[in-house]
Amino acid sequence: MPSVKLSPLFNDAQLDNNGLPLSGGLVYWYLAGTSTPVTVYAESTGSTVNTNPVVLTTRGEPTNPIWLPTGVAYKAVLKDSLGNLIRTIDNISGVNDTATPVISEWVLYAGPATYINSTQFSVTGDATATFDNGRRVKATVSGTDRYGTVNGASVYALGVTTVTLTLDSGVLDSSLATVYYGFLDPAHPSFDTTGVNANTKAGIQSQTWTAFTTGGVSGTYTLTPNPAITAYAAGQKFSVTFNAASSATNTINISGLGAKSLKMYDSTGTKVASSFALNQVSDIVYDGTDFVILNLPQSILNGFTVVGTINATTMQQGGVAMPRMALSTSQNTTSGTAIDFTGIPSWAKRITVMFNGVSTSNTSPLQIQIGSATIDTTSTYIGTNSVIGLTNVTSTTMSSGFLMTISTSYNLAADVRNGSLTLVNISSNTWIINGIINAIGNPHSFLFSGTKALSGTLDRIRLTTQNGTDIFDAGSVNILYEG
Repeated sequence: MPSVKLSPLFNDAQLDNNGLPLSGGLVYWYLAGTSTPVTVYAESTGSTVNTNPVVLTTRGEPTNPIWLPTGVAYKAVLKDSLGNLIRTIDNISGVNDTATPVISEWVLYAGPATYINSTQFSVTGDATATFDNGRRVKATVSGTDRYGTVNGASVYALGVTTVTLTLDSGVLDSSLATVYYGFLDPAHPSFDTTGVNANTKAGIQSQTWTAFTTGGVSGTYTLTPNPAITAYAAGQKFSVTFNAASSATNTINISGLGAKSLKMYDSTGTKVASSFALNQVSDIVYDGTDFVILNLPQSILNGFTVVGTINATTMQQGGVAMPRMALSTSQNTTSGTAIDFTGIPSWAKRITVMFNGVSTSNTSPLQIQIGSATIDTTSTYIGTNSVIGLTNVTSTTMSSGFLMTISTSYNLAADVRNGSLTLVNISSNTWIINGIINAIGNPHSFLFSGTKALSGTLDRIRLTTQNGTDIFDAGSVNILYEG
């Protein structure tokens, strides 16, 4: 029952314009400054509701004294029995009402609320404008304030308004007697809903409501955000500083709602056991099942691998393309007259050819040929090859290939060649070559350099002999391309 004080006005006899008692006069009661009807009471305990309007007797007095709930200001409107306005007095408080109204977003609904069910209550009169859709409501239930939002339009029928709530937590029960409504208009609230005011910005920047240090011990962590969460929901995200390093398995219990597994993603996107260090700062997000750490530890990054081809992939760091390289499959040089490497990607700008004990059956010099779609055998390979052995230096020019060894007199069937050469794309489809090969058995070193312009993008390399008929009989060769 509300605390009430005697109204200082309209408890005495009211007179009409002729100075006679205002028989049948009507006194209407509203919240101060509004047209919202309120409940007034007929006795000092606040247990009996008076009528609204209060009907005056033949003496111009109320049948029962008028008592007003404390802590609220009221407006009274006096009319005659025909409804003609006599006077209006605003901002009336009960006699000796020392309860100072507290400025709050909650406005006491000055009338009793009647419990209907766990989400509904009713009030007397047409209060549909007060309890409109989306309006916030506070209801006092069993000594606890329950908060909710009006769900749909309130319904006025048979002298009462029925209000349906979606509660933030808990339910209504039969102890319900008092309700408050939020003074902000749901359609046009006075606060900045765009979140661009300075205070909101500062809160976001400092992560006041999302950044916390965990509690608990290694493997079993707790988190006590302020304000606390009331239930787990997918998408909840926190920035946390771990107070202890991870264990083999890890859980986190937020706001005492129960432990959830702490996971992270591996390089395939699979959730696995989490790993983190003491004082590591990480973002964790709830996916509906587990809290997932979004920050991968350095150990995972160090072990990152690319599975499958990277030929069509541009890898970048900070928006800058990163060099790529790929090692082809080594080929034995133990048969045949030519060894071909095809399918070289268009991004390859540098190609290294590596020789390991390469030998042929006769004395024709080795040469490298390149091509686009087909091997180019035309006489447009430009460059020189020199042989250094003991005290002599001899050179020869190139023609139908990049000549690596020189003349039959410096090539023995027993020679075994080791070394490497490098092809570099200098511009467009023009390639330059340089390298050194040594021959064991007939000890010589062969130095060579040259250039070749192709008609299209290089996609293949061939190792063969100058006459094209000598047969490979030992060793292996491979290429490494970079771009």
